[in-house]
Amino acid sequence: MIRALLVFSLLLAPVAAQGADPAPPLVLEGLTVTPEKPRADTLCQLRVKVRNTSDRTITALAFTVTLAGQELAVYRNQLYLQAFPPGATTELRLYNFWTSETGRPAPQDGKLPIWVTLREAQFATVTKAENGDETWDLGDKVSGLPVTVETTLALVP
Repeated sequence: MIRALLVFSLLLAPVAAQGADPAPPLVLEGLTVTPEKPRADTLCQLRVKVRNTSDRTITALAFTVTLAGQELAVYRNQLYLQAFPPGATTELRLYNFWTSETGRPAPQDGKLPIWVTLREAQFATVTKAENGDETWDLGDKVSGLPVTVETTLALVP
């Protein structure tokens, strides 16, 4: 009886694995905020590390950035047309932000949560001519998105 169940479960394992969603080819490995310990009304630099686990170049990345639950409007219609080579991790500088501003005061508890979500991206074929010119052909959209990375800044009083 136990052998029959074991054989039956081994036969079903590949079927179950086929139905699982594959891991997205883009991974957000982390956020860097400079300065590390800002005060209220401080201009901060935001960077995200993006790892391309696929075997193709990816570009046309679209992000949503949220600070303390409020989406930053500048990202709504912005695409990053940088090449993210296969198998590599690339650090991308996003827009600077203020720790507080009109309509978004500094949090009372001194903790500023930051969420960066990669909403969409596309595969690309990049070809170089003999004169050095590049041609980019956009392909399919990258599946498995969105992916999110988050951190919380501790504001200095």
